[in-house]
Amino acid sequence: STAEKTSLPVIIHSRGATEKIVNMLPAYQIDKIILHWFSQPHSLISTIMDRGYYITEGPAAVFSGGIKKVIKEIPLTNLMTETDGPVRFRAKPFNGELTTPSCIPRIVEAIAELKELDKNAVAEQIYENFLNFFGVKGVRDKRHDAGTIYNTEESMENT
Repeated sequence: STAEKTSLPVIIHSRGATEKIVNMLPAYQIDKIILHWFSQPHSLISTIMDRGYYITEGPAAVFSGGIKKVIKEIPLTNLMTETDGPVRFRAKPFNGELTTPSCIPRIVEAIAELKELDKNAVAEQIYENFLNFFGVKGVRDKRHDAGTIYNTEESMENT
């Protein structure tokens, strides 16, 4: 596969076929895998963790009971956030708002609440997951402190 030849990470959209895809993945030599917007089956969570895969969750983390259940079960070290945008979510609190990166703080806050953790600690771990997954090195500075996502004005002034 191209992923094997290039050693690039793979992001998989597996809606409706997640179990089949997760069962196929060991046949490939792919080191870094994200399961985009993972929702089910919950029985795969231990396999995902054991294999070192990541999942991403987006705006549904704020309102979906099923996604909230996944977030409670998956370790924070296997989780990243996304916008899945640009799309419009009709559910509260989005009310038709176009999803953009500005939605990420609400997603992080929902994760923090579900896991009963400080939102800055959650943001920091998700940021570390991103750096580790994509192999990004040497970008940690004040502009990239995870806590600054909660004060965009301050973040922009310090760049």
